[in-house]
Amino acid sequence: MRLIDIKQCINIAFDNLDFKISDIGGGNCRMIGVQKFRIVLFQLSQAGFIQRKDFQFYDDVVNTVDSDKLTYSTNVLSYIADYMVKIVFLVEMLHCWINEYLPVVEDEKTINIKLPQIENLERLAEVSSLLEKSLSVIVYENGGDPIKVKQIDHGSFWVIISVCSVQIVKAIAKAANFAVELAQKIVELKKSIALLDRMNIENQAMDNLLKLQECAIDKLIQEKAMEMNSELPENPDSNERVKRLEKSIKELVDLITDGAEFHAALTASSEIVNEFPDFNKIDYLKNSVGVLSENKDTKDEVEQN
Repeated sequence: MRLIDIKQCINIAFDNLDFKISDIGGGNCRMIGVQKFRIVLFQLSQAGFIQRKDFQFYDDVVNTVDSDKLTYSTNVLSYIADYMVKIVFLVEMLHCWINEYLPVVEDEKTINIKLPQIENLERLAEVSSLLEKSLSVIVYENGGDPIKVKQIDHGSFWVIISVCSVQIVKAIAKAANFAVELAQKIVELKKSIALLDRMNIENQAMDNLLKLQECAIDKLIQEKAMEMNSELPENPDSNERVKRLEKSIKELVDLITDGAEFHAALTASSEIVNEFPDFNKIDYLKNSVGVLSENKDTKDEVEQN
């Protein structure tokens, strides 16, 4: 889990510190604010700070969805009250720490980017260059200011960037959707090549199929670039702009096929979140990371023929 995700869990828990347990007589005690306590326990568990076994009544609380009160024997009053005190102390301490350590606040103009796997500085430079070139074209063509890096997530390959408007966030999301669609075509192309290779079909047949599918992909890239261009203000440089957008989409395809992901801010509205591809549901990409890098030599050979 990224630190930014852990921060979100802690902040949600902090906002729900409103629960207590007290003696109500008759040998019973009552927990009040169960729904908020439930949220706190769930968030802390999700972030890895507590476990179910830590609290005897964890399941009681977490599984209670239709009531804000639970009644127990006074025999466990001290046990539950002590645990609540510890939880409140833990959350307050974590909240203070994480918000000083990661002061960046996300908004709807923020984009979370998961970079492909990076093994060395050469690869880091290559990925950074692709990312800068592909996104800068989209931002520039939509009249935006330079992209700002708000944070590089500690201990991971995640980068948080900020753009100047929600319009540009949506433009990047649309380009990412196009790139995901194209990445699927490229994965299918890879599978076709592998199948032909296993069947020992002569090289000419494989080359012809490869060329045919590559032409279809190039045509689709052009169509997507023209669609993006049609949504921008009229420009006498329109043809050149389409070419720039084509190149941007191709670079995004390279990144996504190698494992990059583009996500809305954690705090973004559902409207913004739904603009982005749902990478958790794209199984063909999870199982085919590195497609482009594995096929670069094959593509170069075909282009030379």
